[in-house]
Amino acid sequence: MKDSRIGTYGTVALLFFILLRIELISSILVNLGLYAAFIALMVTEAISRGGMVWFWTRLPLARKNGTAAAAGEPSPVTLRKTLTITAIIFLSLVYFRSDLFG
Repeated sequence: MKDSRIGTYGTVALLFFILLRIELISSILVNLGLYAAFIALMVTEAISRGGMVWFWTRLPLARKNGTAAAAGEPSPVTLRKTLTITAIIFLSLVYFRSDLFG
């Protein structure tokens, strides 16, 4: 983004998001324990990183001369590897800790 000012609503939204994230993590920690909170963080981070690469290859560039254009697009091989690793992390953590969700 060219404009670095986020304004009042942007600040409130960021603050609300951070507080909500802290509340959700602490809720998992209190109700399910430390191990479950760690697993939940691992799964969400893996999914977010895999999703980021998928969106990177599917959506058009915002500007032709922006940062993303300079960085380049991941190859199809990189995309497949990233999505495979994301799926393996997600499925293995859910499989080994399936009692978190049921």
